[in-house]
Amino acid sequence: MVHCRTGHTYLTQITTHIGFLTKNRGRQSEDRLFGTVSANIDIYDGLSFQARVNYTKTHFKSNSKQYATTFLPSSMHDFGRMFDNSSTATEIYTDYLLNYNKQIKDYSVSASAGWVGHTLKKQLTRTQT
Repeated sequence: MVHCRTGHTYLTQITTHIGFLTKNRGRQSEDRLFGTVSANIDIYDGLSFQARVNYTKTHFKSNSKQYATTFLPSSMHDFGRMFDNSSTATEIYTDYLLNYNKQIKDYSVSASAGWVGHTLKKQLTRTQT
């Protein structure tokens, strides 16, 4: 019978690790809330203003377990480990556009000016035992 470094037979090692793979079921979930508001206003003949705001909030959560193992003797975990991650991201995107369009006889005149803003705030929590 062939033995590995830990003194177990290779068949025992393979069987043990297959058992761990079937037990090690991590979970992940993601919740998202988003919305957009847009407005377009005609200010004057040929002059218009447009504004858009987009809001997104995302919450991500995951957890997983690593059972006690002798697979890597250099980094053995006698009692196993648990990982729990949680993150929240809030994103706001805004843009404003001022447009001017005018037809003068055979010529078309147009001008645009705008501004774009984007903010992103993230919060991450990790737990490992």
